[in-house]
Amino acid sequence: MVIKELEDYAWFPPVLRRFQVEIIGEIACRMKIYSCLAGDLRSLTNDRKVVTDLCSGSGLPAICLIRSLRDPDIQLTCTDLYPQPPKHHTTGTYQSDACNVLTLEPDPNIVYTMFNAFHHFTDLQKKQIIERMLHQKSRFLFAEILEPGLLSLISVIVASLAGTIIFTPFIKPFSWKRIVLTYLIPVNILTVLIDGIISVFRATNDQILRTLFANEIKEGRVVVKRSFYFPVFVTSIRSL
Repeated sequence: MVIKELEDYAWFPPVLRRFQVEIIGEIACRMKIYSCLAGDLRSLTNDRKVVTDLCSGSGLPAICLIRSLRDPDIQLTCTDLYPQPPKHHTTGTYQSDACNVLTLEPDPNIVYTMFNAFHHFTDLQKKQIIERMLHQKSRFLFAEILEPGLLSLISVIVASLAGTIIFTPFIKPFSWKRIVLTYLIPVNILTVLIDGIISVFRATNDQILRTLFANEIKEGRVVVKRSFYFPVFVTSIRSL
């Protein structure tokens, strides 16, 4: 419970939380970490052009992946329990109202995505989310870039430190406050690093997900895949 509260940063000032999710999103986007999932998302959106991203944070992972598909017909909506609508994105929209995944009624005409947020939920909640998606015949693609283990921990430390230092100046809109809190007072570096380390301890890998959703996999309703994209493994669970 303490780890969950630390990772969610409910006690953090909103401006620092915003900077944190912006930096994490920028790192994932610049390094194209989720690009290995482009083929999966393309197949899911082949005849359903409406995508809703859940637990979006900055929204950048979903935005970058959708852009890579180069399909102008896809309509993207980013959502979050604590919405932080960006000011500079032209791809899709960001829902200003809070969206709670645990009470969401899935729409069969929508493809749902979630990037590096599935580990926030308990095993029971994960089962409930997937079961509702399958019951409503909604398509989904949920991805995680972390998993338990020393290699993942090292990757997170390197990516958090180097990524924050390198990419912070390129985040739009430019903010001197963000620069100060990264380079002069390294609060942003610490929050991104701490968030990554805590996430490793809460993360799941493909074996854990295959065990949790063994029945759904056996029934041919979902598939769990693990791919390596430097410097992390990307584990995804998607509908068939």
